[in-house]
Amino acid sequence: MHTACAVQPVSQARDWREWIENLREAPLFWWLDSAEVNPRLGRYSFAGADPYLVVRGFGDRTEVEVRRAVRPDLEPGKRVLRDPDIRLSGRGT
Repeated sequence: MHTACAVQPVSQARDWREWIENLREAPLFWWLDSAEVNPRLGRYSFAGADPYLVVRGFGDRTEVEVRRAVRPDLEPGKRVLRDPDIRLSGRGT
């Protein structure tokens, strides 16, 4: 398997805020934060930036953008897939 991922545990809220502030300046920053108060279900947040691959869905159209070559089976560039069976929105299923 080919992938690019780094994991950095952050133990204190101050460290987390500093890390996010630095990361958000990178291209295509994203942050998934659990708003759940329950410590068992709401203890994880995920953030990242500068992905090598971006998938965008618009009804029956899906765009796949390979931003840089990090896998031998994916060439950089954008592809548009059109298929009524491809639905990311959940409508029509």
